[in-house]
Amino acid sequence: MKPKTNAKQFKEDLLAFYDQRHIEYPAEHNVGHVYPAKTELHYFYKKLDPTNSLNPGIGQTEKWKNWQSSPIKEKLNDELHG
Repeated sequence: MKPKTNAKQFKEDLLAFYDQRHIEYPAEHNVGHVYPAKTELHYFYKKLDPTNSLNPGIGQTEKWKNWQSSPIKEKLNDELHG
Protein backbone atom coordinates (compact mmCIF):
# COMPACT_ATOMS: atom_id res chain seq x y z
CA MET A 1 0.00 0.00 0.00
CA LYS A 2 1.00 3.58 -0.45
CA PRO A 3 2.38 5.20 2.72
CA LYS A 4 -0.69 7.31 3.65
CA THR A 5 -3.30 4.68 2.79
CA ASN A 6 -5.81 4.01 5.56
CA ALA A 7 -5.38 0.23 6.00
CA LYS A 8 -8.69 -0.26 7.80
CA GLN A 9 -10.65 1.57 5.10
CA PHE A 10 -8.76 -0.28 2.38
CA LYS A 11 -9.72 -3.62 3.92
CA GLU A 12 -13.37 -2.58 4.32
CA ASP A 13 -13.49 -1.46 0.68
CA LEU A 14 -11.86 -4.67 -0.49
CA LEU A 15 -14.29 -6.86 1.46
CA ALA A 16 -17.24 -4.83 0.13
CA PHE A 17 -15.88 -5.40 -3.38
CA TYR A 18 -15.73 -9.15 -2.67
CA ASP A 19 -19.26 -9.16 -1.24
CA GLN A 20 -20.68 -7.40 -4.31
CA ARG A 21 -19.22 -10.12 -6.49
CA HIS A 22 -20.13 -12.99 -4.13
CA ILE A 23 -16.47 -13.88 -3.63
CA GLU A 24 -15.88 -16.01 -0.54
CA TYR A 25 -13.14 -15.01 1.85
CA PRO A 26 -10.87 -16.06 3.25
CA ALA A 27 -10.23 -18.49 0.43
CA GLU A 28 -8.19 -20.90 2.54
CA HIS A 29 -7.52 -21.91 6.14
CA ASN A 30 -11.17 -21.58 7.12
CA VAL A 31 -12.64 -18.42 8.65
CA GLY A 32 -10.67 -18.11 11.89
CA HIS A 33 -11.95 -15.61 14.44
CA VAL A 34 -11.78 -12.58 12.14
CA TYR A 35 -14.51 -13.39 9.63
CA PRO A 36 -18.06 -14.58 10.32
CA ALA A 37 -18.90 -18.14 9.36
CA LYS A 38 -21.69 -18.58 6.84
CA THR A 39 -24.90 -20.04 8.24
CA GLU A 40 -24.22 -23.50 6.81
CA LEU A 41 -20.73 -23.57 8.30
CA HIS A 42 -22.05 -22.40 11.67
CA TYR A 43 -24.54 -25.31 11.71
CA PHE A 44 -21.77 -27.69 10.66
CA TYR A 45 -19.65 -26.56 13.62
CA LYS A 46 -22.58 -27.03 16.00
CA LYS A 47 -23.23 -30.54 14.69
CA LEU A 48 -19.54 -31.47 14.80
CA ASP A 49 -18.99 -30.04 18.29
CA PRO A 50 -22.29 -29.93 20.24
CA THR A 51 -20.61 -28.71 23.45
CA ASN A 52 -18.56 -25.99 21.69
CA SER A 53 -15.36 -27.30 23.27
CA LEU A 54 -13.03 -27.73 20.30
CA ASN A 55 -12.55 -24.18 19.04
CA PRO A 56 -15.08 -21.79 20.59
CA GLY A 57 -15.61 -18.51 18.83
CA ILE A 58 -14.39 -19.68 15.42
CA GLY A 59 -16.21 -17.84 12.64
CA GLN A 60 -17.43 -15.26 15.17
CA THR A 61 -19.73 -17.88 16.68
CA GLU A 62 -20.56 -18.14 20.36
CA LYS A 63 -17.62 -18.68 22.72
CA TRP A 64 -19.65 -20.18 25.55
CA LYS A 65 -20.20 -23.83 26.45
CA ASN A 66 -23.04 -25.56 24.59
CA TRP A 67 -23.27 -22.65 22.14
CA GLN A 68 -24.92 -20.31 24.64
CA SER A 69 -24.74 -16.59 24.11
CA SER A 70 -22.68 -14.45 26.44
CA PRO A 71 -24.37 -14.11 29.86
CA ILE A 72 -23.76 -10.35 29.68
CA LYS A 73 -25.35 -10.17 26.23
CA GLU A 74 -28.33 -12.21 27.45
CA LYS A 75 -28.79 -9.96 30.49
CA LEU A 76 -28.71 -6.82 28.35
CA ASN A 77 -31.14 -8.37 25.90
CA ASP A 78 -33.51 -9.25 28.75
CA GLU A 79 -33.28 -5.71 30.13
CA LEU A 80 -33.94 -4.15 26.73
CA HIS A 81 -36.73 -6.48 25.63
CA GLY A 82 -38.15 -7.38 29.00
